[in-house]
Amino acid sequence: MMIIEALATTVLVFVLALSVDGLMRATTKKLNDDAERMDAARWAINRHRHALEHVFASESVEPILKNYILDISRQVPDEASAPALVRWFEDGLPHHRDKTDADEAFSNALADLKSANPQAYREMIVAMRTALVAMIMQWPDVSDRFRIMAELAGEDAGEASAAAAAVRSAATSGTPAGKVHAYA
Repeated sequence: MMIIEALATTVLVFVLALSVDGLMRATTKKLNDDAERMDAARWAINRHRHALEHVFASESVEPILKNYILDISRQVPDEASAPALVRWFEDGLPHHRDKTDADEAFSNALADLKSANPQAYREMIVAMRTALVAMIMQWPDVSDRFRIMAELAGEDAGEASAAAAAVRSAATSGTPAGKVHAYA
């Protein structure tokens, strides 16, 4: 009888040890994933700050562009903006809907900047992209759904611009497909 009790106790301890080990491995993986995600967000925020410094130091960047990137930058720490942005991407980037005069003015100013000062244009695009990446990467439930990183990392500045417009729209109208207000 003692042998059966000892064997049962050993099996129970072994099962508990396996359970604890599994729990510890899962917790360690989550902590490592969170650390990597936050490192990515921190990198994006630092790169965003550097790009902003360049954009605001450049006299060739029109006020409409500076105000625009400020609006987007203000959304980076807002937890509500990230899910709206991801939903907007998942809906197929509907950035051509309800194009406003403000959208047109922004697009024209960005095109003018590209011709007048290519370096400032690149930094403006980097500022938009890194704001969007930082916004999403800092929230675990949003970053887990974030399968569109390649869209932001791609070469299409128009998509980064459209995504930035969605963020700004979300801040002003509560929906990423809303209209963008002029800040010239």
